[in-house]
Amino acid sequence: MPEPRPDVPYSANRIRTSLNAQCMAIMPPVKDCILTMLLVDCSSTPGTPKGMLFERRSADRKAVNTRAIVVWGNDLMRAFAVILDISETGLRIRLDHETEIAGDGYILFDHRMEPFRVAWQANRSAGLQFTMPSEA
Repeated sequence: MPEPRPDVPYSANRIRTSLNAQCMAIMPPVKDCILTMLLVDCSSTPGTPKGMLFERRSADRKAVNTRAIVVWGNDLMRAFAVILDISETGLRIRLDHETEIAGDGYILFDHRMEPFRVAWQANRSAGLQFTMPSEA
């Protein structure tokens, strides 16, 4: 097999050809699975296949770029953030500084105050799921 030239960018065809050549000894289903994962056209509709995975979100997302303040904990800790996308059930944010959002809280944006719980957090990014405030 010829050496790849650094001045020629890889295309889907070159990747497919390279994988076929390198995977001749691999069982065909495994090779087909690898090709499918690399070359499939991904769908963003909830509940439809996304490559080999399924979209787990229950609501469509809308990309936004909105400033927000995240408030949580008994000490009313706060952090500034940018909302990257939003849906009926939650939103994804990027914090201005790396900090851990511990526990439930409120997010303030666009003259709104929404209660949330942290669905996931990695570095400065987080997914917040909207909740209903507990009744006292």
